[in-house]
Amino acid sequence: MEEFQQLSRFIQRTVSDHRLRPMHLAVLMALCDAWIENDLKESYHISRRQLMNAAKINSQVTYHIAIRELQGLGYIEYTPSYHPKDGSTIRLKGVSNQITEQL
Repeated sequence: MEEFQQLSRFIQRTVSDHRLRPMHLAVLMALCDAWIENDLKESYHISRRQLMNAAKINSQVTYHIAIRELQGLGYIEYTPSYHPKDGSTIRLKGVSNQITEQL
C-alpha cells in the first residue's frame, strides 16, 4: 500500500510542475504504468513503440524530446539500448528508489 501512496505523491508532484507539458505527463503516466507492470522494480526495460502507443504519441521526435527533457528535469533516469529486443532502461526518480529501499 505504501508503494501506491508514494506513486500518488509522485504523480501529484508532476501534475503541479508547471514546466511539464501534456506530452511530458502522457509519457510519465505511461512510464508509471510500465513500472507497475514490471512489479515495481527500481529499474525496468521499456519498448519505445509500446511506450509511444501508451502515451498516444505518434512522432519519434516528440517521444525523444519528452524523454530528454524529463531526464533533464530529474524525473527519470534513461539508459538507451540500441538493441531492438532489449529495450531501454528506465528508473523513475523519486518513487522507485524510495520504495525499493523499504522492501
